[in-house]
This record gives sequence, structure tokens and C-alpha cells, in this order.
Amino acid sequence: MSWRDRFTKTPSELHGVAPAGKAKKPYFKKIQKILLPVFFVVFGLAYYVAISMEWYAVEIAYMVLIAGLAVSFVVLNRGFVLQGVTPEMLPDSMKPEEKQRLLESRDRRAQISAWLLVFLIPLLVVFLIEMIILFFIPTMEGIFHG
Repeated sequence: MSWRDRFTKTPSELHGVAPAGKAKKPYFKKIQKILLPVFFVVFGLAYYVAISMEWYAVEIAYMVLIAGLAVSFVVLNRGFVLQGVTPEMLPDSMKPEEKQRLLESRDRRAQISAWLLVFLIPLLVVFLIEMIILFFIPTMEGIFHG
């Protein structure tokens, strides 16, 4: 059993037992649902600590991290050009084995890139909240107080 199987297969698939009547859900989706709020809290606390210590370069660091993760997400998914493509839609000049390898590669890349979202989404939410605090709230206070 490879380490990749541990994160892409359900525990019942790993042990060869399939539960009756249940749809199979990849195990890593459950891990992602747990890690997403954890990373949101971790990134939020790191941001709060950095701002309270008056290290304002954390905003630039978060922007660079968000941009890097977003670009790597798109690149890893090959610009989403293979989304929804079936073997019949691929050129006839490709051999069936090549088509199969390409589609398997697409699925494997999608699973890997899903892990980038575990880091990207909390960073985006923390950055969005900070931008609201920095720009939107003072603007609204200025409108309603003066």
C-alpha cells in the first residue's frame, strides 16, 4: 500500500471491505474538512500576532502566498482545459493508452491541487477580513459620522 492510497481511498477500500448502500467518498475530503477550519484559525492568529507586533510586512507576505498558491493551483490543473473531457473528445490521433494516461493524470492533478485549497481558502478569508477592517469599516464610519 502506497502513502498516496492512504489519502485517496476510503478506509473500507484500503481494507477491502465496501459498506453496503453507501457512496464511496475519498478519505482526504474528510481530512480537508477538518484541516480547513484549523488552518483558518492558525493563519488568523499568525496574522493577528504579526499585526499586534507591528510587523506590517505580513500583508505583503500574505499577498505573495495567496498569489503563489493561486497560480500553482491553476498551473497544476493545466489551466482547467481538461475539465469535463471524455476519451471520445480527445483527438483520434491519440492512442487509447495515451488518452487513458492523460485522463488519469488530470484526476491525479485534481486531487493534488485540492490540497492547495486547504491553504488558499483560509489565507483568502483572513486577507478579506483584514481588507474589510482596513478599508470598508473606516469608509462607512466616515460616511455616517460626517
